[in-house]
Amino acid sequence: MKASRTEDVLREHSALGDLTDLVNAGCKRDQIIGLLDLAFWTDESWQKLVGMRLPRFKREIAQVRSCADILERLNSSELIYHAAIEIQLPQFVDIHKTPSLSDQLHAYADGLDYLRKYFGPKRNPREQAWKARLVAIGYKDSSRSRSIVVDSRCARESKIF
Repeated sequence: MKASRTEDVLREHSALGDLTDLVNAGCKRDQIIGLLDLAFWTDESWQKLVGMRLPRFKREIAQVRSCADILERLNSSELIYHAAIEIQLPQFVDIHKTPSLSDQLHAYADGLDYLRKYFGPKRNPREQAWKARLVAIGYKDSSRSRSIVVDSRCARESKIF
């Protein structure tokens, strides 16, 4: 299996052992590598990452939320109620299952907004946000409120990048 770009950087900085220590302490290797991979995207353009510039990306996220709100209103209407519950038209039978399409769209928009806020290109990268997330994962996954291994690795990690 080919090492990821992140693992190569960790190896170059003699920090691959630190990753192993975190995994041995109970952290999920794939999750840590995934978050570190996202941190490297601070050098990429929004156009390259999502196929549009940031202002349009923000508008598209708002559009997804707007669509979710429209679906919620329509699904609460008397017409859709009758079509789904009383008549049971095939196109509408499943609209009241959970999570609803509206809820899924809201969650998707929230996820996009999260990615937009914490990853991707920045004029002033929020390096501390993803580092803090790694520390939180380390503490959660190692099931210790204070882990010497995790503390020392996270302290050293902040000097790697």
